[in-house]
Amino acid sequence: MSYIKLFFNVLKAHKINVILPLAIVIIFSAINTSTINSNVSDYNPAIYIVDKDNTEFSKELVAELDKYTNIKEYIGNEDIEDELMKSWIALYIEIPEGFTDNFNEFKNSDNDKFKAKDRIIIKSIEGSKSRIFIDEKIDNFLNSKLNNTELKDNDFIKLDVSSAINTDDTTAKISAISFAAYGVLYGIPSIIGTFFMIIRKKNIKDRYSCAPVSNKKYLTQVVIASISVTIVYDLILSVFIMNILFKMPINGIWLLNFANILVLSILGIALGLLFGIVVKNLEALNGLGVGVSLALAFLGGLFVPLEIFSDTMRKIATFTPTYWYEQVNNMLNSGANNVNASELLTSFGIQCIFIIAVFAVVAIINKKKQAE
Repeated sequence: MSYIKLFFNVLKAHKINVILPLAIVIIFSAINTSTINSNVSDYNPAIYIVDKDNTEFSKELVAELDKYTNIKEYIGNEDIEDELMKSWIALYIEIPEGFTDNFNEFKNSDNDKFKAKDRIIIKSIEGSKSRIFIDEKIDNFLNSKLNNTELKDNDFIKLDVSSAINTDDTTAKISAISFAAYGVLYGIPSIIGTFFMIIRKKNIKDRYSCAPVSNKKYLTQVVIASISVTIVYDLILSVFIMNILFKMPINGIWLLNFANILVLSILGIALGLLFGIVVKNLEALNGLGVGVSLALAFLGGLFVPLEIFSDTMRKIATFTPTYWYEQVNNMLNSGANNVNASELLTSFGIQCIFIIAVFAVVAIINKKKQAE
């Protein structure tokens, strides 16, 4: 008998465990995308701005940022790193001397973007969504000046400037891809866990123990079925979020986003194996899946910005796979054209360490149960 056929028969019989997580992510991503741009106008992060350029142009930029932020007085002896970590401020922004001259030179040149040394200096905690919010406002302002157009709320001219935000849906896109992580950590363990819990039932176990299928063939078939379902699940999520909601082209960034979702999904497979081994009924499986996925989502900063957390909670967040998923998400979708390959590989690598760790726990528990 084929375990692949059994796998899909089990999923067909328990299709609610497959459809519900996917439906939740798709529905909430669509709702979130339609409302986030209006909600973000109420966002008012506390910031320091130091204008060392002190020109009419730089003052106009400060006035523009003042519309969207709570600018606090900067005395000069503040410990910026400490205040960022304690969430007293969200950002430190410094407009360097000569910034206006550099911008005017750029405006009259054929260059595609500012050189790194000419950019506005911004300090924030790692993974800060406030940084993405402010980057977008700064680029909006600079692009309007490049085109000599009147700056309007939520208006964005798509040019390659400064950190080069490529869409006014940046915040919504990052939020939707963050929610995709919750979707795979809820959905994939539910799918995989359901199968392994069902085949542990005595009547099915007895039937397949009599079938002439080697352990190697059993593992091969189950792995093929699990990976096939996971890839299809991830493709549906990715196409809906990246292509239907945000009309992203299928390019390197799209593929890296898909890889990020897929890597986290492999962790979902490992968690599904673990849940399927330790739980005895679907109610317990669903409860455990929801609890673990929500905990990882909140601790990793998928639902709320990490800057509102305490210093201790931010340190705890780095010990979750979702934190590193979110680092990749922010890196790829904040609009920066210079994705750091080293940081990207580090984030992927740490997620893989979590995957190996969970599979190791599964192997230990499974071996113990077989011995019993």
